[in-house]
Amino acid sequence: MPNPETYRTLDLFRDQLVLEADFRFGYAVVLKQNQGKPLVRGVGSTPQKAVEDLANQ
Repeated sequence: MPNPETYRTLDLFRDQLVLEADFRFGYAVVLKQNQGKPLVRGVGSTPQKAVEDLANQ
């Protein structure tokens, strides 16, 4: 489980987080640059698990 500081950091970038469908895992949360290029991606069976996966990277 990521620490609260990691979640606060992700919250700073919430306008750049995108929830997408992932055919293998169910959900993907992608942190994108201003030009729309993906930087990091977290996947999971629920949106919360996808955010946790992203936070663990």
